Amino acid sequence: LGSDGLLYEGKLRFRPLNADLLAALEPGVASGVTEIRLRCQQPVTLQTMQGTLYLTKSGHVRMCPASDSLITPFAEIQDCFYAVCGYSVHSVQHALTNGYVPLGGGHRAGVCGTAVLNSEGEIINVRRITSLNIRVAREVREACPKEVADLLRDDSAGGLLFAGPPACGKTTLLRGAARVLGNAGRLVAIVDERMELCPTCTDGFVTPPALGCDVLSGYPKALGMQQALRTLAPQTIICDEVGGMEDARAVLAAANAGVRIVASIHAQAPGLMWGRPQSRVLLETGAFQYVVFLESARTPGVVKGIYDVASLR
Repeated sequence: LGSDGLLYEGKLRFRPLNADLLAALEPGVASGVTEIRLRCQQPVTLQTMQGTLYLTKSGHVRMCPASDSLITPFAEIQDCFYAVCGYSVHSVQHALTNGYVPLGGGHRAGVCGTAVLNSEGEIINVRRITSLNIRVAREVREACPKEVADLLRDDSAGGLLFAGPPACGKTTLLRGAARVLGNAGRLVAIVDERMELCPTCTDGFVTPPALGCDVLSGYPKALGMQQALRTLAPQTIICDEVGGMEDARAVLAAANAGVRIVASIHAQAPGLMWGRPQSRVLLETGAFQYVVFLESARTPGVVKGIYDVASLR
């Protein structure tokens, strides 16, 4: 989020609604914004590490909604939605059916609206958009705690699953893991379905990926893992937010081929992982030896504990 209120990927991607008001934010406030939330007929809110701020019509922020809060009409939500899609909704259709639109530079817009289903009950489109959550990506360098880095460098250690609640730093830790492995001379394939691990721009990558890393950008995780196995001969595959049977089958295939998996998953507590079908199916593949559990959104990147998978049963 630049000082002029624009989201950048090296070159301009799009101009959000009320960009002039965002540009008027004090630098100390703007630098701490992690999400811009636009909701139909509700105040514009800015998420920060300290909590929620409400944008006013004069470009100031308040801790609570007030009579001068900036309200977003339905029509402006639609305009902003088309803008984040690059005015080509069909080009982001796959991501949209999964609830988001990837933006250049690693940013992302979460999308809420009315689902359109096919005869099999699958989401094939989303219409009448009612809210957008524009997530502002910020790179954190060298974000890999020593205890995690030591496990990554240990070739006898199995796969690692980074777990924790939303916004606790899982994606940042995966980037750090890629850097540790690359610097150690390992061959790494990064399956970056949402284009957040190694954001791209018109000139290549926003920031060059770690040494020895091949990046499959925009590939669905299962297909990307299959492609990596067939063509890249990686020693490690890294991917973000795995889940579901298709991903689990791809993880199992990679593990059976002798490839180490480093991945992430949402989870609220270590003791609940075997009770959730989404995480249990991954743990049962045998691809992961350790679960690295992170604290919370208020302390991103802080490791709560490292657990042997067998101890979580």
